Amino acid sequence: MFCKHVWKVISETTTKSKLELAKGLNVDFKSGNPNFIVEMTKRKYIQILSCSECGKLKRFQEDI
Repeated sequence: MFCKHVWKVISETTTKSKLELAKGLNVDFKSGNPNFIVEMTKRKYIQILSCSECGKLKRFQEDI
């Protein structure tokens, strides 16, 4: 009935920032606004885990 979870990592992904995506399109951004720079460099680290005992899935997402 109760499971003492044993988590195993299934997938780990780090998304690209808006700035990295724009570089691929050869877009040039020039702004002195610090909030603009912070927004453009945000990325996410996503981890998906599975319990080897019961099969439950868990997803962790962190802004970096």
